[in-house]
Amino acid sequence: MTGERKKSPQAGKPVVLAAIHDENLWEELSEGLSENFTVRRETDGLRAIEVMLVLRPAAVIAETGLPSLSGILLARLLGHNRYLSKLPVALILSRDYLIEEFWAKDSGAIVTVPRNNASDAISHILIALPHTKPIIPEQWKNAEFAIEEAGGPAVGVANELEKQLIGANIISKLGEIEIASDTNGSDQAGTIPVFIHKALSALSSVLEFAQAGVTLFDSKEFYTVKNEIFSEMIDHEAFIRESKTSCSLYTRHDVDCEEPEIIELTSVRHELPGPLGPASTYFALPLTGRDGIYGLLSIMTYKEIAVREYYLHTLSLIGSQLAVTLERALFYEELRHLSVTDALTGLSNRRAILAKLDDEFRRSVRYRSPLSVAVCDLDDFKKLNDKHGHLAGDEMLKAVADILKDSVREVDLAGRWGGEEMALLFPQTGLSGAMIACERIRERISGLKVNYQGIELGTSLSIGIATIDSEKICPRSPDVLMGLADSAMYLAKNRGKDSVANYLELPEELPVQETQ
Repeated sequence: MTGERKKSPQAGKPVVLAAIHDENLWEELSEGLSENFTVRRETDGLRAIEVMLVLRPAAVIAETGLPSLSGILLARLLGHNRYLSKLPVALILSRDYLIEEFWAKDSGAIVTVPRNNASDAISHILIALPHTKPIIPEQWKNAEFAIEEAGGPAVGVANELEKQLIGANIISKLGEIEIASDTNGSDQAGTIPVFIHKALSALSSVLEFAQAGVTLFDSKEFYTVKNEIFSEMIDHEAFIRESKTSCSLYTRHDVDCEEPEIIELTSVRHELPGPLGPASTYFALPLTGRDGIYGLLSIMTYKEIAVREYYLHTLSLIGSQLAVTLERALFYEELRHLSVTDALTGLSNRRAILAKLDDEFRRSVRYRSPLSVAVCDLDDFKKLNDKHGHLAGDEMLKAVADILKDSVREVDLAGRWGGEEMALLFPQTGLSGAMIACERIRERISGLKVNYQGIELGTSLSIGIATIDSEKICPRSPDVLMGLADSAMYLAKNRGKDSVANYLELPEELPVQETQ
């Protein structure tokens, strides 16, 4: 039996159709619904449409995860019928998927509420009903006729809506995936991997695939996402091989994508209705922007799904929309990178250093973990500029920056603090570890030779180090920590330059200036 027993309408209580399949959700809502409405429950989407045409309710509450016809498609079916478009529909999200939220908000429902706030749907229906003009019997008859003319809810309507929903309306919502243009220097804000993972995760909620990937030609990066549902049904090496072959068909002759950097993103787990089988069908779609083809979308799926009449058409629409939104994301990422990068050296700029320092300082205090910072200054840099010119100084700064970038770990940060001063951040590193790293850097800089207009130029570094004492949480602010490192750097200079000093060597009476 697909539905609850139909109850006789109670005086003064409007009839509401509750299309709810989840038993826990029904148990949670049934009491509140019964207090305010005469309720008919159905657990199947198609059955709910059929019952609705007979029952003629005043409103509908549906969960999105209904079998046969989802609550989202049910709401859209009503919204596209001019006789029923004013019928209040409240949707409850069955799953916390980004793409499902997009679908629901585009369905025409008066409200979409998350699963953990499901009871809010009742409140919204109560508010809406007094302001909604009832649908007269003649309109119900016309609506029923219109649905039957379209093939009936059980004959093709769901498939047609699915094509329309996926193709024209919802995939365009990929463009609404947040592309963070936050320029505060945070490692995760606005990064391309984050965007691509969101996009491919959204894609897995729409089309079945075992593995998907995006290749960016200029950066030679290949991002891939696996669907855990198909973990035992895909040949990963075949997918990589097919993707590389496809790239060679679309790249310019001067671009080599034979060996892109393969970056595996977090797997997704989205299971859509339909048979499962070995993933052996491969699709590749070029991503085209204003300057031509800049990447490739790769999909590996299985034959039973790939032969669906709308699969390739929908995939083509997805590829077109993804190309536009990803190009926009790349543009924002370039802006973000420029905003936190020193133009001359390619190191992080002061703004990015301060943002990273603030994050790491708070993390260090919270988890009682070590954090070391270093301030480095090129010795006698003014003399070099005065003698050989500022262009020579620029070449020296770039050469020193290259050594710094090559000498730090991925979790560390090397930046230009200002002028000829550099800053280094060493998360999860105590004083002894920072001293070893900085001494190694100092030795490499001491042996550096820069050829400028036939003249070999050299330099050296004076480095000051400070470390947060995780037990005493001292110093108590990032500014004081940097101030201690700065003071230690001047101590190194005063001791003859080309040396490393740390904050424990500072005289106790030496005042420490907080950095700004």
